[in-house]
Amino acid sequence: MKLLLKGLSPIYYSATKLRNKLYDKQILETVKLNTPVVCIGNISFGGSGKTPFTRWLCLQDALVDKNIAIVSRAYRAKYSGDFLKLEEKHFQQPENYGDEACMLASSLPNVDVYITNNKSKACEKLVANSSYDIILVDDGFQHRRLERDLDIVLLDTSVGIESYNRFPKGELREDLSGLERADVLVYSKATTATPSLMDRLVNYTHDKAQMVMGFDLGSPSRVTPNDSLEILEKSFLNYILVTAVGNPKQVEESFKKSFGEAKDKLIFKDHHSFSSLDIDMILHVMEKKKAKYILCTEKDYLKIRNKMKNSSSLYFVPQDYKLLAGKEELDEKLRALFS
Repeated sequence: MKLLLKGLSPIYYSATKLRNKLYDKQILETVKLNTPVVCIGNISFGGSGKTPFTRWLCLQDALVDKNIAIVSRAYRAKYSGDFLKLEEKHFQQPENYGDEACMLASSLPNVDVYITNNKSKACEKLVANSSYDIILVDDGFQHRRLERDLDIVLLDTSVGIESYNRFPKGELREDLSGLERADVLVYSKATTATPSLMDRLVNYTHDKAQMVMGFDLGSPSRVTPNDSLEILEKSFLNYILVTAVGNPKQVEESFKKSFGEAKDKLIFKDHHSFSSLDIDMILHVMEKKKAKYILCTEKDYLKIRNKMKNSSSLYFVPQDYKLLAGKEELDEKLRALFS
């Protein structure tokens, strides 16, 4: 299989390069909207922190009083329609409407979140039928058909430099030269930053606005049956780790640093939809390891909680972004969208 992927890799990257050239030369048609469009994306497969960054961005001073819409693809969701605004009734069904989209919608009550299988058409509908001040497109850097006023690209610094090679050796969606299209580069998860990554990218980043983002883990929390929040004291805990995210190693290491080493860990594919058999296995491992808690991310919690008859041992750990450098440049670019 690896040899097959290695053989197909040059074809994939050549096709991607050709497609980008056709858009650059305006041979392929694009859609330009009257409403400002900000794209939050990345250049690699896997989790770079786009969704928590999108949530963080909505709460910044330059946008906090704006009427915001977020457009998301709802990757691996069962929803097959063209366009849907998420409402509270959808939040408890992340397997149907997208775990990341549901997380954004449930945590940003003043922001409208839409899921779609065609981002450019969805944005056209929003502009035609609504009065939003700005549209944020989650994971849209490679969606070239839609013109954007600001392209923000996240670069995960918690992975090794080898990840920034072509697939299958690395995790790149497209060649590093694609970074030339970006307006703002965000070095995410910078508490584990690798200086070699910044050295590797210097030829593509020297003229870009750059930000450095770290993150803090909050205290393990759970939603009680009466919808209140129960919070554990942040300390070493007797727990097993369950996660289905793009970068499980980073989750494992950060949890270990904050709560001690897990008694066991169950790692599933990103966006995994948990079945009743999965829940039985999780509870079996918890009992076998004599663990007191099941810890997971916010995204995982949405999917696991509703599948458990008794979720009193299940806690999510909030991950909050913090800006370490570059705020002034970002604020300036955001405010320029409305001037």
